Order: sequence, then C-alpha cells, then structure tokens
Amino acid sequence: MTSQLSTGVLTVLQIIAAYGPISPHEICDKVDLSPRTVTLALGTLTQEKICKKVPNLIDMRKPLYLLNHEQAKLILSEYGLDSVIRTPPGGMGWRP
Repeated sequence: MTSQLSTGVLTVLQIIAAYGPISPHEICDKVDLSPRTVTLALGTLTQEKICKKVPNLIDMRKPLYLLNHEQAKLILSEYGLDSVIRTPPGGMGWRP
C-alpha cells in the first residue's frame, strides 16, 4: 500500500467516501480539481484496490467508482479523516 498519498488522491478518496458510488464528472463538480487530476487520482485508488470502477447502468458513458470500505477506513484513519465515510446503500457493497 502507498505510504504517502497526494492531496488530490486524498480529496478524491474523501469525496467517494462521502458521496459514492460517484462518477468522475460528479467528483469534479464537488471539488476544485481538474478532470485530469481526478482521473489520475482514481487510477491510483483503483491500482491500490481502494476503489473500483463499475458500470453505470443508467448512463454507460459515466462509470461509477465504488469504495472498498475496509481499505478506505484504514487509510483515512491514518490521515485523521475517517469521519467522512458513510455506509454504502444496499447492494452496492465491495465485491472483489
């Protein structure tokens, strides 16, 4: 696991923890980050298995990013940000 995460990655992680599942466009709307920064942050989070990309059945052009709550809790608590995690809606839990 990455020992140091960038500010952009942590910001995106907080947004997914608070609002997810969420699309990259919705993340950009909620924070002042460029689409490129959000895309790179999502790539890092996906590579570290902190979130995963799932299809959006309502609009297939906008994938959703789903949080791995166990991994996210560990990372966010390490940075003192664990209060932002919300419980996932039914049926939207992490499945490896």
